[in-house]
This record gives sequence, C-alpha cells and structure tokens, in this order.
Amino acid sequence: MSNGTSSMARGAQEALGQAAEEVRQQFGNAADLFGQSGHFVERVRNFVRSKWESSPFLRWYSYIAATYGVIPAVVLIGWIIGTLAIVVGIAGIGIVCAEGFLAFLGSLVFFPVVGVLLFIACIGGLIGAFTYIGIQAVTFFLSGIGIMAKEGPLDTEHAKRAAKRATGEFPTFS
Repeated sequence: MSNGTSSMARGAQEALGQAAEEVRQQFGNAADLFGQSGHFVERVRNFVRSKWESSPFLRWYSYIAATYGVIPAVVLIGWIIGTLAIVVGIAGIGIVCAEGFLAFLGSLVFFPVVGVLLFIACIGGLIGAFTYIGIQAVTFFLSGIGIMAKEGPLDTEHAKRAAKRATGEFPTFS
C-alpha cells in the first residue's frame, strides 16, 4: 500500500514540477511581450512629443478641437443635471404628499383610538378614586360610631401582638 502511495506522490510531484516550469515559461514570454510593447509605446510617445513641440499649428488645432468637443459635453452634463433635478423634485413632492396623506389616514384612526382609551382610563381612575374615598369614609364613619375598630386593614400592630404571643418577646420591625 505504501509503494502505491509513494509512487502517486512522486507522480504528483513531477506533475507539479512540470506545471511550475510551464508557468515560468509563460510569465517569461509575457514579460518579453510587455517589454516589447513598452519600447513601442516609448517610441510613439517620443514621436508625438517632437511633433507637438515643433508644430504650433498642431497645438492650436488640438486646443480648438478639445474646446469644441467639451462644449457639447458640458451642455449634455448640464441637461442631465437639470432634468435629474426636475424629476427628483417632482418625485420628492409626490412622496411628501403621499406620506402626508397616509399620515392623515393614520391620524383618522390613531387619535380616536387614543381618545377612547384615554377616556376609559380616566373613567377607571375616577372609579378607583371614588372607591378609595368611599372605603375611607365608611371606615371613618363606622369607627366613629364604634362598630369598627380604629385600626386600618393594613395596620401592623396585630402582627406585632401575634408575634409577641407566639415567641414571648416583642419583635422590632425596621
């Protein structure tokens, strides 16, 4: 089994070596091509520079042609910016109107619901307040005529007395 594995490893190593050699050859060829094209570009650049420097007519013609080429481009860019501003403005106004209308529709539902819930909460609060006042009044009245003890239902004295009876000592509550 190990002989088969080592022969496979040797085969893979040889294949990788061949692939690496091919990559070196290809990159070498590419570097030669880039070097050749670099020389060609250098020659063209030198030729154009010499003609540019020696011929004022060529320079002026280039400036005028560039100017005449720029004017339509500036007009086109201005037209694009202007139409874009108009379209975005109209769309923005439409979006604001649509969202305002939807907010208005939401308000038609939201404010009545909030009003009804607030009314119900106020009624519940009033019922609770009047119930508390009624209980206090009845307690005051019944304790005044002697039917009910003066201790309130939340008085802790009865708990203290029960604890004293159960343990034989008086607890301290802090």
